[in-house]
Amino acid sequence: MDKNKLALDILRYSRKELRNAYPYLGPVLYVLQMIRSEDTPWMGTDGFGIYYNPDAVVKVYQKAPEEIPLTIMHLIVHCILGHTEKRTGREHLLYDSCCDVAALQITSALKGVCGRDPRKSLSEIKAAAKFFRGRSAEQCYEMIRQERIEGCGEEGAEAVLAAAGPHAVCDDHRFWGMDPQKEGRGVRGGRGTESLRAAWRRALTKSAELYGKALKRGEIKAGRGMGMLFSQSSVTEVSPVSYREILKRFAAPAEVMKVDMDTMDLAWYVTGLDLYGDLPIIEYNEYRDVNVVEEFIIAIDTSGSCCGETLNDFLKQTAAVVRDMEVTGRKFRLRIIQCDWNIQAEKEIRTEKEFDQYMGDIQLRGGGGTSFKPVFQRIEELMENGEYRRLRGLIFFSDGFGDFPEKPTSYETVFVIPGDLWCDCETMGWIPDWVTVALLGEGVTEPAL
Repeated sequence: MDKNKLALDILRYSRKELRNAYPYLGPVLYVLQMIRSEDTPWMGTDGFGIYYNPDAVVKVYQKAPEEIPLTIMHLIVHCILGHTEKRTGREHLLYDSCCDVAALQITSALKGVCGRDPRKSLSEIKAAAKFFRGRSAEQCYEMIRQERIEGCGEEGAEAVLAAAGPHAVCDDHRFWGMDPQKEGRGVRGGRGTESLRAAWRRALTKSAELYGKALKRGEIKAGRGMGMLFSQSSVTEVSPVSYREILKRFAAPAEVMKVDMDTMDLAWYVTGLDLYGDLPIIEYNEYRDVNVVEEFIIAIDTSGSCCGETLNDFLKQTAAVVRDMEVTGRKFRLRIIQCDWNIQAEKEIRTEKEFDQYMGDIQLRGGGGTSFKPVFQRIEELMENGEYRRLRGLIFFSDGFGDFPEKPTSYETVFVIPGDLWCDCETMGWIPDWVTVALLGEGVTEPAL
């Protein structure tokens, strides 16, 4: 039997296996055409096609057939995240390694065919997943570059990457950044770079829609792998909502003992002093209407996608807005809940000092799967017990990938999503209409503390 035909049949069968395991990814699985190439010892892509060596494909399939679909999915992830185009101007070996580790984090987090990847159980891969969790290849690359400048030593990101990188290699990157026409590799329809980007955007948008519909129908459960894949891609343009403005919705008008310099006519005041000496006609109002946060709840997704600097930014913006609302020195009701697949920690805070202490030594607990329902169930418990009678709402810091209650809540629910993890969740369909989405770090000027 012709070896090229056999290799092509193996690749098509493996792609069909992926299609059956992840039906919502069908559109992106068929963007790339299969192209025979003697230029590679294995398989690679330039974003236009999958270039394969027939001899290598047949040999690998005979020894480890599961490697074929794993490699195809690895190539697809590279293309979805734009790795093949973003290497220009970067240190190739370092960036390639970051891309392989980032792609492996996503594919190994998928259930089914890719979830059985034996590499994810290696200690080096586990260490990298823990260290770089939720970060894109570009973020990992910049982190290492910064560490080199600062001289962080042997325990930093580069050491973790160096240990994990060789185990994460799945494909040949020699085609990245090359023009297939100039290189003599014909591509179907003479597609240029711009038309290719449009094709990937259409396919990914369609896959996201299918994924959202499957979630709504209960056919699948939200998973971290798909969450990272969609959030790190650029599917649509967004007009982010300011988290600072969203937080102000949780303020309720109240009177406090404070002189109000804005609700009197100074002309009458001066006239009184002129006529009667020390007897003003109008006195300052001793009470002032201000916005005071009374009761609200913050939930933090501790499954791992939102951590580090993004979490610090979220807490800083929350603290700054609280201060702006003039609750400094006053008691208020704020409950912070940490949750991954279950509630891991809970803390009630009543003063600014307590809030500052919490920010200073916060310890995240979790790291498991993701489920939002335990938080909503806990809030219902608190309300039924009478602990919260004037709850303004819930602010949930997360990437937005998880299961929601079927019915809307009686209080406002806002999901604050880091700007670099954003995907158009409302279009994709897994965040309900009754949830408000706000972005952290996008369209927001962080107030000075």
